[in-house]
This record gives sequence, structure tokens and C-alpha cells, in this order.
Amino acid sequence: MIYIENIQGLLSQLKERGEPFKISQTLFTKEIETEDGIKYKYIQGAAMDAKELFFINRVKKHIESTAPKVPNFKRSHIKYIGANKMKFGHYYNAVEIDLTGAYWEAAHRNNFITEEIYLAGKEVSKKARLIALGNLAKTKTILTFNGSEYGPPLIEKSRTEAVFFYCAYEVDTLLNKCILLAGNSFLFYWVDAIFLKDMKAAAQVGEFLYHFQHPFKYVKDLKVIKKRTHIEVTGDGETRPFYFQKNEFIK
Repeated sequence: MIYIENIQGLLSQLKERGEPFKISQTLFTKEIETEDGIKYKYIQGAAMDAKELFFINRVKKHIESTAPKVPNFKRSHIKYIGANKMKFGHYYNAVEIDLTGAYWEAAHRNNFITEEIYLAGKEVSKKARLIALGNLAKTKTILTFNGSEYGPPLIEKSRTEAVFFYCAYEVDTLLNKCILLAGNSFLFYWVDAIFLKDMKAAAQVGEFLYHFQHPFKYVKDLKVIKKRTHIEVTGDGETRPFYFQKNEFIK
């Protein structure tokens, strides 16, 4: 496999030469295989070093080869985000609780990955871990170029997508338990973080996460503003907007 950064340049060269090839693409990656069997791969976003590229492939190969058994769950129950029906205005001294490596921890907890792979994940970037797990769920679109034109697309569903979605389901379930513990202090949650009105409730949630053995961190002294179109969170010199649909307000 040859990793490249200029995927469009390679495609243009192959087309100009009239050389047949096959391109397989997901949300994050594109793979090109020429007629003589040479394979090229492009990963969207910032360049990654060889260690992270090897790690991403290692996770994929492990899951495909072991085909771990995934517990029964309903994918429709995964919400990813949700908010309290907050009053318009400011909430000072709010607290964010981030679940550290949320999906990675879920994969380890359920023995989808080995202890060795889990520890290797600690040595790469968060982005590399997310791509490694996200690739498990990516639908692949395959196009074949015959030397003059593309054939019809072939859609290939991932055989490993249940692993990724179960990790998402478990994280979502864990955050909903945190919401119940937080009670009226709950403001909103977003993928792997929950935002609360005060440190007292945050400490209760933190104690629960500690006993659950899920790593987390507090981000304190935040200002949360409920606006008509979105929620803004300000802290550490930056402001982050969070947008919700009406059906995503859960309390």
C-alpha cells in the first residue's frame, strides 16, 4: 500500500493515460487499485505519520479477523446529542465533563480490541483512534474506470459496523445515566461530553464515572448561553456553538 496526499493528481494521471483502475471510498479514505495491482491510499484531513496509519489498519484487520460478538441493541436508541429545555439566558460557573476516549474505552470494555491494541491507542492521536473506529462503520462506494469512463457505483456495506455503533450506543447509555444523576443541573450533552449547571452535581456524576472506571475530566468555570437558534459555551478564551433541532430537547 502506497500512502499519498494528492489523490486528485493521481486520478488525473490515470485517466489521461487511459489506464483502468478501481477506486473505493468512504467518508475518511480513498483507495485506488490499478490494473497491475498497485494500491494507493489517501486519508482525509491532516497528514498522519506511519505509526498512526499502521495503527488504523491494525484495528480494522483485528476486528475483521476476530468478528467479535456484539450484544443486541437498537441503533435507533443512539441519539448522540440532547439538551434540556433551558430558559433563554446565561448560566455562569457551568461545568463540562468530558469522557476521555469514550468510544475507545467502550471498545476495550467489550473486548472488541485486545489489551495490546488498547494500549497502542494511547500512543496515537485522538483523531487516529476515531478514524480507526469510524472506519468500521463506513459504507464503501466502489467505482471502476475501464480506461475511458466510470461504470455504475457499487455500494458495499461494512461487515464491522455493529462494533462501532455498539460503542456509540454504550457511550450514549452512559451519558443518559449521568443525566439522571445530574437532575435539574443538566443542561445538555454532546457525543462524549455532558454540561451541567454546577460543580455539586458534576461531583456526583464524577463519582459515578469513577466507580464505573471510565476516565473523565472536568472543565470548570464555563459560561453557557441559551439563544434562540443554539447554545453557546465560553471558556478558556474560546466560544463554541452547539446547534439542536426541536426534537433533540429531551427534558
